[in-house]
Amino acid sequence: MLVDYTKDFIHANFPAVAECEEFFNLSSEEVERWISSDEINVSAEEEVFEIICRWIKQRKDERKPKFSELFRHVRLIYISRDYLSKTIKKNSLVKNTRQCLASVTSAISWLDRARESLDLPSPQPIRKSLEKHVIVIAARKIVCFLPDNGTWYKLPKSPSKPAKFDRLALRGNKIEKLSSICQVSERYDALLNRWTSSTFTRIPDFTEAWLDTVHDTGEDIYATLCDGCGLVVSLWKYNQSSGSWRSIALPYARNFPCVAFKEKFVYAFGGVSESDNEATTHSARLDTVENNWKEITAMQTARYGAYGVAAHGKIFVLGGFTTNLEIREPSCEVYNVETNEWHFIASLPCLRQLAQVLFHGTKLYLVGGDYYDLEHIHAPLSMDCYDTETNEWTTKIAIPQAVDFRWDCFRRIAVCSVKIPKRTLNSFRTLKIEK
Repeated sequence: MLVDYTKDFIHANFPAVAECEEFFNLSSEEVERWISSDEINVSAEEEVFEIICRWIKQRKDERKPKFSELFRHVRLIYISRDYLSKTIKKNSLVKNTRQCLASVTSAISWLDRARESLDLPSPQPIRKSLEKHVIVIAARKIVCFLPDNGTWYKLPKSPSKPAKFDRLALRGNKIEKLSSICQVSERYDALLNRWTSSTFTRIPDFTEAWLDTVHDTGEDIYATLCDGCGLVVSLWKYNQSSGSWRSIALPYARNFPCVAFKEKFVYAFGGVSESDNEATTHSARLDTVENNWKEITAMQTARYGAYGVAAHGKIFVLGGFTTNLEIREPSCEVYNVETNEWHFIASLPCLRQLAQVLFHGTKLYLVGGDYYDLEHIHAPLSMDCYDTETNEWTTKIAIPQAVDFRWDCFRRIAVCSVKIPKRTLNSFRTLKIEK
């Protein structure tokens, strides 16, 4: 327990610890163990390089041979190009070590090539302390919300104008903005803070359906299509090798299921049976590798058109409509993937339709859509938030009026959750909440 506490303390206060005499007396192996960690809390990757240099400087002649072993743990592509070329590349320790100089040159080359290439793989992951997890909303403007401090930011404009049926998806750690017919793709790279455009093969038969949700398994892409009411009507798979789409039959011959994605699995919950036109509790799971549906434990409430999202080994199914096929259902339940069991959780605070749900940390966020109040339709400028630890829906989170997704109150808006480097986030303009 004490060892874990000490380790966590050092991770959280690493730059200050690295100034202590005790740190300067560490062996190169011990220093390497700390600087190679994803957990150390630094304000910029440059700090790691500077810490190494200070440690070397304490006994320069003795420690100089260890520099290259330590320097390889500096994640160079997360350092600004200017600092790489003007400071690190000109540092005597780097200049006098061929391997280190080659690494800096390679990193600069990668940054230059990355600005021209859409899918250049990243050679290193970013440290956890150098990125923030945000919620992105695309309406008239593309904005993001940082739950840590409740701040809203405006992202750079995408190449095309916003459209009502655009959808956002996460591919790798890049935001993919897809057009309604999934033909035009615009990808945002947060590391480079820029958009690029590409094209997809169009999904066949878009006459009466629109793109709803998209899930990238790393090998294939799965997409659901919905009707004008936002109800799922079909499931499609995109093979990246062949560049073609094919339709996947939904289980039990039913319409309007709640579809959720988790790793290699596609889940379908509830829906309306074609045989008797009644809502059902049926639940099934598609193994995308084995390519077969398997029945799992049925939900506790028959429903269709619900919202679904997977997180932490569970799948949350929220709201929807009841067997009446008109009455909205406020109840929510959660499926435990490991135990194959369902449990009820707190009911929805308001009966939204056509919203989007996403998971962030320990919380669920319900965004967009509309709800009815007597004879009025409201498109609230707020997000409903569910805390999985307290089983409570918390205070609504206000959305800046500048986002203005009320123009699309009869359609689901585009949302996703993504990690953005702090350096990029700090370059964004903040947005105020109008009272």
